[in-house]
Amino acid sequence: MRSLFSSCRGKNYEPMANTEGAVEEGQPQKHDDTKKSMSQVGVLGLASLAFFTVAGSPAGSEDAVAAGGPLLALIGFIVFPLVWSVPEALITAELSTTFPHNGGFVIWVNEAFGEQWGYMEGLLKWGAGVLDNAVYPVMMVNYGRQIIPGLQPAYAKRICTAAITVVLTFAQYFGLEIVGGVSVAVIVVTMMPFVVLVCWGLRKMQWDQLLATKSDGDVDWGLLLTTLFWNLNYWDSVSTMASEVKNPARTFPRALVLAMVFTVGMYFLVLGVAIGNAPGGAQHEWNNSELASAGLWVAGDWLRIWIVASVTISAIGLFLAEMSSDIYQLDGMADMGMIPQLFRLKNRYGVPVVALLLQASIILVIVQCIDTLEDIISLEMISYCFAQLLEFAAFARLRWTHPDAVRPYKVPGGKWASVAIIVPGTSKDLRWQHMACACLPALDIHMSIRGSARPSKHVSTCVSDCSRPKAQCDRSCVCARINTYDRVALIFHNINWARGLSKGHHG
Repeated sequence: MRSLFSSCRGKNYEPMANTEGAVEEGQPQKHDDTKKSMSQVGVLGLASLAFFTVAGSPAGSEDAVAAGGPLLALIGFIVFPLVWSVPEALITAELSTTFPHNGGFVIWVNEAFGEQWGYMEGLLKWGAGVLDNAVYPVMMVNYGRQIIPGLQPAYAKRICTAAITVVLTFAQYFGLEIVGGVSVAVIVVTMMPFVVLVCWGLRKMQWDQLLATKSDGDVDWGLLLTTLFWNLNYWDSVSTMASEVKNPARTFPRALVLAMVFTVGMYFLVLGVAIGNAPGGAQHEWNNSELASAGLWVAGDWLRIWIVASVTISAIGLFLAEMSSDIYQLDGMADMGMIPQLFRLKNRYGVPVVALLLQASIILVIVQCIDTLEDIISLEMISYCFAQLLEFAAFARLRWTHPDAVRPYKVPGGKWASVAIIVPGTSKDLRWQHMACACLPALDIHMSIRGSARPSKHVSTCVSDCSRPKAQCDRSCVCARINTYDRVALIFHNINWARGLSKGHHG
C-alpha cells in the first residue's frame, strides 16, 4: 500500500467496459484478465491487511465504555458496523474490482468528479493519516503509564511521545515497513494476550455488569460516536493495492467479510470480558488504557504487562504502516504535479526524505500541542469523514455515469440501491450535533484549499446549542477546540499556496 498516486500519472483508469469487441476511442477499455495471474495477495492475506489497517488490536476502544456505559458500548460495536462498516466494505469491494489499480479511492473520486476533487480526496486522506500517525505514540505512553509510574507527569508524556516519534521516524528512514507476512505475524503476536484475557476472564464474569447503562444526560454522544467511528473505519485502505490482489472479484468480498467478522467479534468479546470483570461494577470509571488493567483484574500483573507489550508492538506496526503509506502518497502527488517536486527526493533506501521529515515534524507538533488521545482522534475523524462522503458520492455517481461498466463484484441492486446503501452512513455523519458543530471549521478547511477563505472566527463563544462561553465548554463540545481547527485550516491554506508555486502560479 505504498502510494495512492504513484501509478496514476498519464494513465486511463476508466472502468472495464461491458462490450464484446473493440470499442471506440475515448470509451472505457476492457480489462486484460491475464494480468491477474501475476497477483499475489489471496483471501487470508487481504483479510489480515484489512484487519491490521482497521483495528490491529482492541486498544483504543475503552472510551466507548467511558462515554456511553457498558451496554451502549457493546450495542454500538454491533450496530455501528451495520450502518457504516458494511456499506464502506461493500463499496470498497465493488469499486476496487471495477478499478483494479493501486490508486484506490483517489481514482474513484477522480473518475466521478474530476481531478480537483481527486486532489481533495487525497489531501483529506493524507491529513487524516498524519493525525492517525500521531495517535500511536500517545497510545503507547497511555498504556505504558500502567506499568511505569515515571510516565505519569505531563512533561514526561510529552518527552516520551516525542522520543517515540523520532525513533520510529529513524526506523522509517531505513525503509522499514510492516506489510504482507509481517502484518500477519504482528497480528498473531498482539492478539495472543487478548485471547488469554477472554478465555481466562469468561470463568469469572459478572454477567449483570454487561447490562449497566448511563442516564441520557450522562452519555457523551460525541466521544462515543468518535470512538466507534475510529475503531471501525478505514476499510477502504486495502483498495490502494487492488492490482496486487489475486482474483479481485472473489478475494475482495470474502476477505472483507472475514476481516469484519473477526474485527467486530474481537471488540465485542474483549470489551465484554473486561466489563464483566471490572471492579465496582457499573460504577467503575473507565480510561483509555483500561484493557491493560483488565489483565490485572483477570489474571494478575503478568497479563497486564503482556497486554501493554502487545499494544506497544501493535502501535509500532500501525505507526510504520501509516507513515509509509502517507509519505509515498506525497511522493506520488509530487509526481503528478500536485505539490512541489521537492517531495520526490529519496534517500538510498528509496524513502522520500522530505515527505518523511514533513510528516514527522507535524506529528511532533501534534503530540506536543494536543493533550489527549480523544482530541487527536476527533480531528482525524473530521478529515476522514469528509473524504469518506466523497467516496460514497463517487460510488453513487459512477453507478449513473458508467452503468455498463464491468463490475466483477457488484453490490446488489440498481442505481437507486446505490443511493440507498450510502444513506445510513451519510445520515449518521450529518445527524449528530458533534459532526454538525465540526462542519464550520471543516468547511473553512475546504475553502482554504481553494484559496478563497480565511480561517474560522468562531473562537469567543460555543457555537453549539448550549451557548456557553468557550472557557466553560467541556471536552464533549467540539467548539472548545476551534483554535486547533483554525491552525489546521492555515496548514492546508499554505499547502495550497505551495501547490500554486509548483505549477508556476503566484498569489
